[in-house]
Amino acid sequence: MIHFLLFHYIFPIELFASKYVNESNGILYYGGDAQVTVFLHDDGFSYHFNHAKENEIKIRFTNANRSNISIEEVLNTENQSKDLLYFINSSSKKFIDRIIYSEIYPNIDFQIYFSGNGLKYDFIVKPGGDPKDILLTYSGFQHFEYDGGGIVFECIYGKINELQPFSYINNKNEQIEVESAYSFSNSQLSYQIGKYDLSSTLVIDPEVVWSTYYGGSDLDEGLSVTQDGNGNVFLAGITNSANNISTPGSYKPSWNQTQEVFIAKFNANGVRQWATYFGGEGEENL
Repeated sequence: MIHFLLFHYIFPIELFASKYVNESNGILYYGGDAQVTVFLHDDGFSYHFNHAKENEIKIRFTNANRSNISIEEVLNTENQSKDLLYFINSSSKKFIDRIIYSEIYPNIDFQIYFSGNGLKYDFIVKPGGDPKDILLTYSGFQHFEYDGGGIVFECIYGKINELQPFSYINNKNEQIEVESAYSFSNSQLSYQIGKYDLSSTLVIDPEVVWSTYYGGSDLDEGLSVTQDGNGNVFLAGITNSANNISTPGSYKPSWNQTQEVFIAKFNANGVRQWATYFGGEGEENL
């Protein structure tokens, strides 16, 4: 597997998520891209790396009062584009802009949605709520580390980067930042919040970016990288993998059962444009 990080490769999420939704009645909503699917449950959410079903980082709302939770949908009525990230209701198949879990903790709501850069979720702490009640239990990761105020969770197929939270209260239409930081111990994440006006509503606003390793299930090696004048990146190497290498409709989309050369193009934002096997019937080298 090549340790080559890339980000959103947009592709119809139904191709990846539908079979898992059908297998589990616990999935309420799903959304994402060709690399990672985000599944929403009544007791938490999970990041599923689409290479294999067992590679999933799960987050559960610990000590949440599930009997009091109500779920509200903000519908996507204008931009049902396959080129955008969105959530889908697993029952109605409606396109959803954001999902709001009301009263997940006393006087605390949780909302989750996609932004231009990745996944975002907010904890909205209303007057009378206590940020110390928020506790998230993580499972399915092999390693974690703090990174510049954020925290990174890694499994064998990729990483989930919880960026440094931005927390604030609103005062006369002005956002006043409140000091905040992650605390992670015994697989549980909580927030350390500085002093703020308890009569105001506090918004804890992290952002999530994911990345995956480029390559298939067998031995792959990137040997050459170059860039054109527009910032596009071209990666070439050798592969022994039958999966996750080529894109549909490429020059040579299928593996020939032996070592082959591959070529892939990514735009300046790291989005894969196309990828193909290259070579004849015998073993190839670069």
